Amino acid sequence: MIQPLNAKFCREVFHNPGNTVSGFSPNGFVVKHRTLPAPSISITPEKLIVMATSLNDLFEYINSLRAQIPEYEFAAYGLNRDIESLGICQNEDIGDWMCRHFIKQQYYYGNRVNRTSKLNFLFDINDNELVNIDMEPRVGIRNGLFMSINHHNNYQMKGLPTQNKLNNLYYDSNEKVNKVINELLK
Repeated sequence: MIQPLNAKFCREVFHNPGNTVSGFSPNGFVVKHRTLPAPSISITPEKLIVMATSLNDLFEYINSLRAQIPEYEFAAYGLNRDIESLGICQNEDIGDWMCRHFIKQQYYYGNRVNRTSKLNFLFDINDNELVNIDMEPRVGIRNGLFMSINHHNNYQMKGLPTQNKLNNLYYDSNEKVNKVINELLK
């Protein structure tokens, strides 16, 4: 059974009590900014999700949670981020470039314009790590590319990570994900 977090903690965790809401959703207990997707904290029966707009904020929220959540073991963890890349292609629409770059021409439909709107890639880094990349044209920017990335790790972790551990996890993930993205976009 999911227990609600302390009401005072919920109001103050993001330092913006007037715009912070909390309560139960169909998936669990949620603390979030009233209108923005981040920051947020979700406690579900399966996982703990902490979203922040910077690594320092993420650590601050995780550190604040230590007193609120009893220490337990995680069977896995994921590091997620969104990346926007501008200027990959200069003289064509990014959807056209994505189609040409990732889809064999034999699958094009006739001699009409062929483009993609969204692609999903899943890469096995090793037996315990997967990188899932959702890639799509950036709305309103002709050559803009938006990527939503999940680096899933099947490694056990006891308790919430310390700042040092979180930094190590983040920079290790960043190095691996950047390698995948660089190879993908060649």
